[in-house]
Amino acid sequence: MMSGTNTPRGSARYYYENKDLQGNNLPDDLVEDLGGVSGKGNRLTKYADYGGEVGGPIVRNKWWAWGSYGRTDVDIQTLDGFPDKTTLEDIGAKTQAAFNSSWRGNFTFFSGNKKKDGRGAGPFNPPETTFIQNGPSKMYKAEVNGVLSNSLFVTARGAHVNGPFTLTPKGGLEGKQVFIDADGVYHNSNVFSGNDRPQIVFNGDGNWFRGNHEVRFGASLRNYTDDQTTRYAGDFLSIQLNAAGTTLAIPIRPYHQVNRAFYTSLYVGDTLSLDRLTLNGSLRFDRATSSVDAITVQAHPVVPDVLPGVSAPAVKNAVVWNTLSPRAGVTFALGADRKTVARASYSALA
Repeated sequence: MMSGTNTPRGSARYYYENKDLQGNNLPDDLVEDLGGVSGKGNRLTKYADYGGEVGGPIVRNKWWAWGSYGRTDVDIQTLDGFPDKTTLEDIGAKTQAAFNSSWRGNFTFFSGNKKKDGRGAGPFNPPETTFIQNGPSKMYKAEVNGVLSNSLFVTARGAHVNGPFTLTPKGGLEGKQVFIDADGVYHNSNVFSGNDRPQIVFNGDGNWFRGNHEVRFGASLRNYTDDQTTRYAGDFLSIQLNAAGTTLAIPIRPYHQVNRAFYTSLYVGDTLSLDRLTLNGSLRFDRATSSVDAITVQAHPVVPDVLPGVSAPAVKNAVVWNTLSPRAGVTFALGADRKTVARASYSALA
């Protein structure tokens, strides 16, 4: 991602295509089986891509900024003539500043959204059983770079990313019941899925030069959450078992689960240069834990005796993983011209 320069600049784009600009290479002998209602298979009815970016100085030689916007619209007609519409919308911005000769910093924002109207459209999913997908995901990231001395350089970063998206059936959730006929075709509506996956990340790195040594060190942590809910329209799934119309109605309780993971790591390494000989070694420690939150799910609204309410306690650190990863290597330049190099290395990875 750019961050702007002392020279203002910008650009814009626009691309467009419709079905009249799309070719067709479907052989005549496959038209009946694969041509669909158009006789040409899946068709792209519209493709539009447009956007722009601009950047430049806020304070010359001190503070710069850059921003962009882009949107892509893709409309498809499936074999059965059902619409499948996708919109991608991205917004980006970055600003960077030189605080003094030793310290610089930047901040980045990015928002990306995938909107889809008719996800899953096809022979087994008529329009009312397809999904409306929506987000968006956003990222906020800050970074600072510092020169602490002639031999010590450090970088610190922090970021927050949210990752929500929903899949909502076009047939709705109330007053409808998901039905699958004997041919496997869905009817009426479908299942709702809600997902939220935020994460927070911090990490820092440093380089220290001392004589023949180049020491590298750093640490990081990441906190990740996966919050998921699902619910069938009408809280039932009906399946037609045979052509005679025998139907099985299955009550399904709403589902909710929250998983959390926490990752930490530390590392240090050194490269020692001794004329023809170069030695390097490092040690890395990683720890990961996984937990689940306490959850309460209400009883089924129609058959509470069959599916009563359920509560599950929180489980902290249900899974814990620790590992040490040592690495070592040696390089030796052979011959007077030092054009031949012999290398050997060892590493242990979990």
